[in-house]
Amino acid sequence: MDTYKIITGEDVEEVWGENILSYEAKAETLIQSVKTWSVTDCKFHLTRLLDFKNSLFEKTGSHRMWLLKCLSNEILQNYLLEVARESTDMNLRLLMCSLLEPDLYKVGNFPNQKLIMNWAYQTEEDSNEYIPVSDFAELDRILQCAKKEVEDSRHAFSSSEQEHSATRKATNTVNLALNSLCKTLGDDGQEEARVLILSIITVIGYSRKNKTFNHLLSINEIRFLQSELHDAFTRYSSLREQCPIRVQAYLLLTALTVSTDKEIRISPREKGERVQLLQTEMKDKLSNTITSVVEKMQNDWELLENELHSIIEGRQEEELSRTMRNEEATCQLNDILVKKVAPLLELPKTDEHNSPVYDLNEKGRSFMDLLQKLGLEDSYPKKMTRASVLVIDRLSLNVKAPKTEKDLSSHYLYKLMTLDYKARYLFVKPETNNMDYKKDIANDADDDDGDFYDCVDKSVSGKNCKHTHIHPMDVHMAIFHCSSDFLRQYIYTKLSACQFSLPLLVPNPCTDEVEFPLWALRQIRKSWHSKTQTCGKYHNRQMFNTSVPIVSFIRLGVSDSNSKSQILNDVINKQKHHVFFNRHCKGSTSDSLLMNGVVEIAWYCPGGKKDDIFDDCVAFLNLHGDAAEHSKQLEFLQAVSTVNVLLLSEHPMSPKAKEISQVLSKSPVPLICLFSGKNEILQSKNPTKVRLAAKNRNQAEFSEELVSSIKQCISEHNQTASMELFCEEAKKQQFNVDEYKPSSQEGHAKAQTLMAVLKDLSMKNHMKDGLPTLKETILPLQGKLWHDWCTKNKEQYRLKMKEKNYSIEKHQSEIWSKMTYLRNEQQQKASPLNDFMRSFIECLTTPAQFEDIHIYMLQWLRILLEDLTTCELASLEADYHSTWTKMKNVPKGKDKASYVSPLHKKLDDIATKMAATTVGIQHIMREVSQLYEAINISEKGSINNAYEMLPKLGVTMLISGYPLELMDGDAAHVPSVWINAVLDELIKTLGDKKVFVLSILGIQSSGKSTLLNTMFGLQFAVSAGRCTRGAFMQLIEVDSSIRNDLGYDFVIIVDTEGLRSPELSTKISLNHDNELATFIIGIGDVTVINIMGENPSEMHDILQICVQAFLRMKQVKFNPSCIFVHQNVAESSAGDKNIEGRRRLLEKLDEMAQMAAKEENVEGITCFSDVIQFNIESQVFYFKNLLEGDPPMAPINPSYSQNVQELKTKLLTITSWQEKYTFSSLTEFKYRVSDLWAALLKENFVFSFKNTVEMMVYSSLEHKFGVWSWELRKHSLSHQTKLENQIGSNLIQQVTLGKRSLTKCTTN
Repeated sequence: MDTYKIITGEDVEEVWGENILSYEAKAETLIQSVKTWSVTDCKFHLTRLLDFKNSLFEKTGSHRMWLLKCLSNEILQNYLLEVARESTDMNLRLLMCSLLEPDLYKVGNFPNQKLIMNWAYQTEEDSNEYIPVSDFAELDRILQCAKKEVEDSRHAFSSSEQEHSATRKATNTVNLALNSLCKTLGDDGQEEARVLILSIITVIGYSRKNKTFNHLLSINEIRFLQSELHDAFTRYSSLREQCPIRVQAYLLLTALTVSTDKEIRISPREKGERVQLLQTEMKDKLSNTITSVVEKMQNDWELLENELHSIIEGRQEEELSRTMRNEEATCQLNDILVKKVAPLLELPKTDEHNSPVYDLNEKGRSFMDLLQKLGLEDSYPKKMTRASVLVIDRLSLNVKAPKTEKDLSSHYLYKLMTLDYKARYLFVKPETNNMDYKKDIANDADDDDGDFYDCVDKSVSGKNCKHTHIHPMDVHMAIFHCSSDFLRQYIYTKLSACQFSLPLLVPNPCTDEVEFPLWALRQIRKSWHSKTQTCGKYHNRQMFNTSVPIVSFIRLGVSDSNSKSQILNDVINKQKHHVFFNRHCKGSTSDSLLMNGVVEIAWYCPGGKKDDIFDDCVAFLNLHGDAAEHSKQLEFLQAVSTVNVLLLSEHPMSPKAKEISQVLSKSPVPLICLFSGKNEILQSKNPTKVRLAAKNRNQAEFSEELVSSIKQCISEHNQTASMELFCEEAKKQQFNVDEYKPSSQEGHAKAQTLMAVLKDLSMKNHMKDGLPTLKETILPLQGKLWHDWCTKNKEQYRLKMKEKNYSIEKHQSEIWSKMTYLRNEQQQKASPLNDFMRSFIECLTTPAQFEDIHIYMLQWLRILLEDLTTCELASLEADYHSTWTKMKNVPKGKDKASYVSPLHKKLDDIATKMAATTVGIQHIMREVSQLYEAINISEKGSINNAYEMLPKLGVTMLISGYPLELMDGDAAHVPSVWINAVLDELIKTLGDKKVFVLSILGIQSSGKSTLLNTMFGLQFAVSAGRCTRGAFMQLIEVDSSIRNDLGYDFVIIVDTEGLRSPELSTKISLNHDNELATFIIGIGDVTVINIMGENPSEMHDILQICVQAFLRMKQVKFNPSCIFVHQNVAESSAGDKNIEGRRRLLEKLDEMAQMAAKEENVEGITCFSDVIQFNIESQVFYFKNLLEGDPPMAPINPSYSQNVQELKTKLLTITSWQEKYTFSSLTEFKYRVSDLWAALLKENFVFSFKNTVEMMVYSSLEHKFGVWSWELRKHSLSHQTKLENQIGSNLIQQVTLGKRSLTKCTTN
């Protein structure tokens, strides 16, 4: 610089500054001129820019001014973008690359950088190229090829342009391959492998945001990528087979240390950025071990790297083995459970809740007027939900006849919920104006003076016009139109139980479109005994996929003398129950608005008796209204029918009706034509074309003749159909099918995905034993390991002496070790989670677009699981029946036992397989509970965040209306950790609300679940035998309007399995029943003791044990109450006539309470009510028979429903008959359950006895045995002492064993 100043006389810094300023001005001038540039001359302009860039570099020695003044300018960026979009010239791409390289990544604000770079680096061959890469082997091959191409270009070509082209092409190929592999790994859930690649390629200028390199890769950089990625993946694959924590340690260590030059030291700041990058990419998938190591040593990078080396090399093997299993499963659940499981009520509503705008016709306006009268205008369309119906409201306390039209809908739903078939006959008579009525009487007073028998109407034509009430079926159909799909399904189930017909095709009153409510029909099940089948048992099937003959009833014209629906009722029901509503039903009027065009369906189910109307199940369809006015429905019926029954009017037919009748007569489908205007008619010679006169016929004879004709036609035309065929025909007719809406389809897709996973697991495991083995595979935690753990858990509280020198502490230690071992075994089976459980949890926790997708998924899954197991169970049941028959038919003789023994063992094996084959939602949720408990115990109460979400699944199910398993019926054990967690989560969701706990207890098949279902509208499993196992709780909300009156916010219903189950052995049943009864009575505020018949002796023994147990468990505070319900008592005066029986019952209860108190040395117990609150006068109920007639066609007895209502009112108003009664909060209920179960575990002695008397006899015998043992021992010791003294005094010289004689010494 000094030399330059001496020679030129100028200052270097001043010249340098002046040059900079001049080039900045030139750059600014150039950029401003860019505004006028055109893309058509872009080659010239880009060359000019390149020349200016090179001149800047020559003058300044760097590209800094080019980057800051030119490339950072928005004007130039926009021009370059325009060139990239408009041009495809390869020479222009080369110019663009020269302008952008090498420091483009240093430009801070360049929004379209990625797009321009991608264009610049693409060749004509790879402009539309996609390189699919699915694994590292393919990537390694591509990197080797790219490296070879660049190396060849450097040696074979002298042109720098060709070398540049090869480098650009290699960079593009490598970039596409890396992006493809990263996407594949991300889609497959291999986040660790993807992050490993990113950690390496980021070092050489790869941008995660733009997904491209910020410069052309040099040959050394490609060599680095090929070598480093190969070594990294080799090490990664090796560690992955050993331990997931080692993998993550290697991943972090690689991110911290990877570099293109090993000699260059990576700065602490850069290392911090790399760790932050890894944590961002991995989110919360990092294991607890790695996370804690990073947090602990974050400021000491050298120590952190040493610690990571230690983990990778296995120097911390012991610590890793303790945490590996938990974290392996946690890593899987993190993806599933990181998001909060929102209650279904908080999710957005389905699109069906958005009221459409219709251009209403006259019928539509009448329909909207009807909805307004009923108070349902805000519920249309499909806005009424099942949750809004299943609440405790004022109707639950007192049901009276509806007073206004607005009361009709609520009364209808409530009565239907309680299975009172009188719900379909509700109506309100219109009010009559009193003044008009008196005026009419005054004006007509003179009529009495005329001829009494003169019936000629002398009044004005309009005088006798009456305001008719709302037709009962209009109420029925209005509620249908306002109900959501799930409420419809619920309503259909109740209608079916009442033996009513169900809407099959429903025209929309506003649009006249026809709807096919397939989802509502899918849940319908029917039972029957078919005489045509050799199997001697009832079939219980879903009617959706059951093919049966279809008999369709249609009418042409209007018949004054005959009711088609009434004729149909006479055909299928001899008990005079109106399956189909008709003109002769109570409340019927001639102006129904919504029934015209509706097609209803009902099934006749034979009972296997001689007087059955049909030998097999037959479906009947009934089209309401004139068929000539409903062509779509008629066409549907023709496509699915086995037999058509046509009722012709006595009036002349219209041309259209004649045309339809001709089509029906020529159809291959058999036709039975009923002529309303004919007393007699000539029969047809064709057996499938029957004519019957229907005028002035004896009802019984006419029904028998019609039934005979239907049977004949069914036998001639042996065709059946199911709902699946209905669905196909509905598609052809373009009917609206409810299952085709998006939420149902998505729920179905999720359920089908789970079933596909299920079947895939079955194929992978090559299961030879079928479904029982499959259940063990997909639900491994609730099998033998869980049952063994339950046994050990009880054993630790009920220690038994094993050996003489065996200490209690040692025994307990062995039990605890075994329990820990069993939980660890459970963890091993659950780590990693199998695909089915992982998918199930994911389906329930993934946020859904609409509120009902999760419920649809659960319902579909239940249906598909039933379909999967139905055939297998049917085969096992048939095998069981045949084996049982063989065992019964073994002749008597000496060798009978040898023949019977293997058959008995086979029956036990079949019964075990049947239990293992049954798979339901409750079993899947039980698996979730075991997963939570196993992790909780192994983590010693410290649950990973991922597993904290599992109890929310239980809350979601509970709030959605599904029962929650309180006691595992297979293991007879309460999963208290899981129950406490679910209740804690429920408290967080609802608040610590007051609850009224109602439980039920009774002998098996005494109708406990049926009683609860009828009382509260629930859907607990109902069937003969042991349909309920263990105990289930369900939550019902109390309406806010009566919460203050009742004193609680929710009702918890606890349903239990039946006592004295034949499936359990006598000894097991005794302990099981006594424990269950004590638990159920203890947790309930009131327990309903359900008794079949009038004799309560079956429950005496169980109640005695409960009283004894309560007295022994002094640490638990109880205040239980009970109500006795005697079912199937036909005599209406049973309560009055059984005063003596009730008195004796009370005496026995008091006596056993006194005996128990004496046995336990408890003072102050003088009667049963001192332990369990009971009033013999007001807490005993007698119920009528459940069914009104013989099953399976018998409806529910209305008197039974009325009895249930009386009991319900009694239960809900407990504060009115128990003074100062206080209800527990959810928190107190949680403690009550856990305390009671803990006390039950510690109590075993009392549960081993049948009743208190037996226990007292045992205690007395034990006392006597102690006395006798002591007397014998005392005598032996006394005699031994006497002999020893005599021997010691030489009084005895010789003692001979085995003889009584002793030789005594003589004394002088």
